[in-house]
Amino acid sequence: FDKSVSLIRIDVEGMELEVLEGASNLIDRDRPAIYCEAKTSQEFKSVYRILDRRDYMLVGTFNYSPTHLFLPRESSEDLKRVEHIRHIELRRTFGNTHKIGQLNKALEQAQSA
Repeated sequence: FDKSVSLIRIDVEGMELEVLEGASNLIDRDRPAIYCEAKTSQEFKSVYRILDRRDYMLVGTFNYSPTHLFLPRESSEDLKRVEHIRHIELRRTFGNTHKIGQLNKALEQAQSA
C-alpha cells in the first residue's frame, strides 16, 4: 500500500497466523491497530505470541465470537497498565466457556438417560 494503514481486521476462520505472517512487513512499518478474531484459547495464544513479539498488547475482547483488539505498546503508557487485567478477564472467559460446554454435555447425557 502506498498510504499508511491504521487498522487491520482479521476474520479468517483459523488462518490468522498466515494473515499475520503475510502482513508482517506492513505491521512493522505502519504499527496499525489490529482486530483479530480468535475463537479458542489455543488460537488466541498463537495470535498473542506473534503480536507480543512485535510489541503489541491486548486491549480488549469483543463480540460473541471473540474478537481481540491489539495495539502497539508504544501507543499509550496508560494502556500498558490495563493489559494484565485484560489477560485475567480473557482467561476467565475462556474458562467459563469451557465449563459451560461441559455442563451442556452433562445435561444432554442426563436427558438422554
